[in-house]
Amino acid sequence: MIIEALQYLHYTCRQIHRNICPQAIIVNKRGTWKLFGLEFYENIIGPDPTEMMAVTPWSMKVAKVAQPNLDYQEKQRYNRTQISTRNVIERVNGVLKRRFACLNRKLQNSLENSCHIIVACAVLHNICVKTNEPLIEPELDLEAVPVAEVQDAARAPEIQTNAHCNILSDMFSLGLVICALFNNGKPIIQACNNPMLYLKQIEFLEQQVNSVLEKIPGPLQEAVQRLLNRDPHPRPTTQLLPLIKYFK
Repeated sequence: MIIEALQYLHYTCRQIHRNICPQAIIVNKRGTWKLFGLEFYENIIGPDPTEMMAVTPWSMKVAKVAQPNLDYQEKQRYNRTQISTRNVIERVNGVLKRRFACLNRKLQNSLENSCHIIVACAVLHNICVKTNEPLIEPELDLEAVPVAEVQDAARAPEIQTNAHCNILSDMFSLGLVICALFNNGKPIIQACNNPMLYLKQIEFLEQQVNSVLEKIPGPLQEAVQRLLNRDPHPRPTTQLLPLIKYFK
């Protein structure tokens, strides 16, 4: 049973799986569910397994096969990427606006032409960086950042919480797996390995859960809602989850 496997992993091996998803579960000939796929596990260092640990955020700069399945991850893992993304984008926006006055006000052109203008400004800015062309306001601390870096950063997620996880993060992923099982195999989050799309969908997680709740057996519904709580504290651990009527 998956819950028993997680309980052994959390409290005996003292490890966090970090990639609970359908691809990490197999069913043998006897119909027994087995958990595998420990490529991304984290060792629990402190005495309290519910204590948060820093983890590497999901990034589009890394091959998807080298990272956990994004559709079954918890939002709390991505803050570092958000911080670096926001800093770079805000810094570049400031640089471009200081170099090109047309970007300091609302463009009166069509959407298509406005995109061409912004791209042209970015290209000209990179040329200025390579030729050491000074900015109009050199006394300000305006670090030149190539636009190529912005293009990479723009694909990274925006997060509002710290990039940490604990055993309750595995329970969140387990809740997503349960929803997919009773939703004809369709996950309620379908980010297509795009952190930005993931973050947009996670904002509507409660509505998504409610939309599939009626498909889930009654005794299991409350547990699923708690597993998928945005706040980790209400989520049941592997010690508490088996105690609900559904598993008895």
